[in-house]
Parts: sequence; structure tokens; C-alpha cells
Amino acid sequence: MSAICGIFNRRRQHINSENFEKMMQTLSHRGPDGSKKWFGDSIALGHQMLYTTPESLHEKLPFYYPARELVICSDARIDNRQELFTILSIPFSQIHTITDSVLILKAYEKWGEQCTDYLIGDFIFVIWDGMKKKLFCARDHFGMKPLYYYISDGEFSFASEIKAVVVASDIPIILNEAAVAEFLIMRLTDNSHTFYKDIKQVPPAHTMTVYENKIKKDQYWKFEAKSRIKLSSDDAYAEALRDIIIRSTQDRIRTAFPVAIQLSGGLDSSAVACIAARKLKEQGKRLIAVSSVLPTDHPGPEHDDRNYIEMVAEQEKNIDLNWVLAEHETPFKNLKHLFEHYYEPIDDPFYYMDHSLYRTAVKNGARIVLSGKWGDMAASYNGQGALAQLFKEFHWIVLIKI
Repeated sequence: MSAICGIFNRRRQHINSENFEKMMQTLSHRGPDGSKKWFGDSIALGHQMLYTTPESLHEKLPFYYPARELVICSDARIDNRQELFTILSIPFSQIHTITDSVLILKAYEKWGEQCTDYLIGDFIFVIWDGMKKKLFCARDHFGMKPLYYYISDGEFSFASEIKAVVVASDIPIILNEAAVAEFLIMRLTDNSHTFYKDIKQVPPAHTMTVYENKIKKDQYWKFEAKSRIKLSSDDAYAEALRDIIIRSTQDRIRTAFPVAIQLSGGLDSSAVACIAARKLKEQGKRLIAVSSVLPTDHPGPEHDDRNYIEMVAEQEKNIDLNWVLAEHETPFKNLKHLFEHYYEPIDDPFYYMDHSLYRTAVKNGARIVLSGKWGDMAASYNGQGALAQLFKEFHWIVLIKI
């Protein structure tokens, strides 16, 4: 993914350019396709670009809209583009050139801080409103893209990664013991906190508006069952779910580059692989599968998923298999790399293998990597589980109704 960062001096003083440059350098690994900055009187915004969608090839971020004194910096994939083009009265002749960030900016111009009510996709973005002297920040519904920040009386700094926030200011590095305890015992971490006491994150489905003299945080969406869906039969429910999964997969393969998938042979990744392979075939493309397996002489299919993976590829015929041998990777080999990027503990003991799979996908030209992980995202406990959060916050009646 791309990366964003910035510093807003709430005392109308000039930005410490040295600290801002440190932020940009810290995030440079996310910007293989370009790095750009924008400076105002008391604000600096930065972007590291990784092209993914076809429209992103036209992206120039941060983007300045002088007529309204608006500047946007984002890492976003907006899925309901056609709907927004209709509502915002944008000619469909521009659908291949209008970028997602410009679409967000037009939504903000029309609806202001309620623009997130109309956006569907994975995103973080900040908009500097020069006329109102405020910085508007937003994060997508399930928090698929992170947005960290540090705030003091005089300054607000933010970034896609914790370590970039750390270098922006003289921030005391103090362990958040409450977050550690929740992580070790309950795994129900507060989704606005991090493992560092003074560094926070914008929670999923939240916006935050930073003024010179105040801060406002709002939740624009909640995971709740407002009404029960009633269909005619079990087959009808299965078909409705299938349509949603197909549409979701299709949204995520909207890219100008090859698409890869972490294919394990399990139900979730196999289902996504079959859907993606069929949709890509319609575009004249093939799906790249990257899979972690054991050596071929290892006994028993119960210890290795290779047979199941090959069954998926045999059925679809549009999948290129790439084996990554687990024996060639160790946790210690990738541990330093993982910590340098995440700056927080990871609760998956095999996460180090993911990076080996990512490297294989990149070697094959992919910039989108699908997986079957978090197929049951709402019920997961990975710090973003909506059901777990409802339980923790005593919204038990809502939880029972779901």
C-alpha cells in the first residue's frame, strides 16, 4: 500500500522541516512510484506512492484544489465509483481518469465531514481545509488501512506507520501496559490505542477533525443488525452470500498489475482463488498463486496442503502456482524486518511466512495480494473484531441480535 504522513502546527508556526523529512524517509519503502510533499503556512503533507488501481496511474498526491483551498492526501481504493459519479454528476467519460482521491475530495466538497457516509472501500485520508483551518482525517469501516497519530498542545502529527510518527516529534516512548495486558490475556485491544502510551490510532469507521484549539472525533458507522434479512430458502441465502463474495473479490482485483493470492488449499482462500481466476480470465489475465508448502518428500497430505492447492488449480486452469518452501524460512530470519515495519507485536506465529509469500508475489509483478484471512472478519479477535468490541463495550443486546 502507499503511505501518507503530515504535521499540523496548531500554533500557526512553521513546520520543522527536518522532522518532516525524517517522516518521509521512514516511509520511503512504500513509495516505489514516487514521493511528493505539500507545504502550507503551518502544515506539511507527504505521500509515498505505490500504484495499484488503473486510476492510480494518474494520481498526484498530495493533490491541491485551489478554488476551495483544499488539499488531500490518501491511501485509498474506493469501490462504489459508479454510484459516486452519478450522485456527484461527474461525466462517465472521465471514469478512467478521475482518481479515487479526487473522488473523495469531490465528496468532501459536497457533503463536508459526512462524506464518509457515501464511501465504500478501504481507505485512509486527510483533507486540509485551508478556509476553515482544520485537518479532517478518516479511516475505513473495518480499519484495513492504519492511521496513527500523536497530538500535543502545539502539534498534530500522523502517518501510516508508527515509526514515522515517532520520528516526527520528541515523543516519549512509554509502554502502554494496559494494551499489553489486553493483548496477552483477552486479545481485545482498544482499537484507538497502540502499544505506545502517547501514540494513538484513528479507530475503524471514525473520523477525526483537528482544529487549532480543539479536536473532534466521530464514529460514522457501527456494525449492527438493523433488520433481519429474510429470503425464501437456504439456497437463496447461499446465492446472496455468493454474490457478495464475488462482488467483493471483483472490487479488490481492480488493478493495472498482475494479481496474486496466498492460496493455502483451505475453504476461504480456495473460494477467493476460484472467483478471482474466473474474473481475471475475462480480462485476459492469469492469477498468481503463492503457497507455503513442505518439501515434496515430506510424508502425508495431512502435513502439507500441496494436494488441495493443486486441486484448485486443476479445476480453474487459470492459476499459476508458485511454491515457497517453509524449510527455507525461519522466524528469526524475518523477525527484525517485521518489527521495523510494525513496531508492535504480531499474534500470528507464522506471520513471517507471509513476507516470503509477498516477496514471491512481487517477483511475479503483483501489487495486489488476496488471501482467505479474516474471511470472518467481524468475529475475529485481531484487534479489529467488531463482535469482540461490542462484547467489551457492554453492547450485549446489540450483540445478541446479530
